[in-house]
Amino acid sequence: MSALRADDGPAWATILLVGHLVSPAFVIFARPDAADTIAPFLVIAGLVLILTLLILPRMKGLFMGAIWASRAGDSSEAHEKAHPGETAAEGPM
Repeated sequence: MSALRADDGPAWATILLVGHLVSPAFVIFARPDAADTIAPFLVIAGLVLILTLLILPRMKGLFMGAIWASRAGDSSEAHEKAHPGETAAEGPM
């Protein structure tokens, strides 16, 4: 089996998802009369860090599963060894 590579897909999707999940916190904490700015910054930074560490491995698994399921990078020779008698174009029946 060939090595599967997800490259930048999982990181991109994680940034997109975490950004959308955390953006309401910016609206909540962004007030003109806010005197203390370090506490909201620490809360948002901690939230981003925790969400990123929780979501990134799952996103990598999602991308790797999708790549594996689509047989991307599966050469016809490797496919023939793994599934004798079946052509790559046919797929499982």
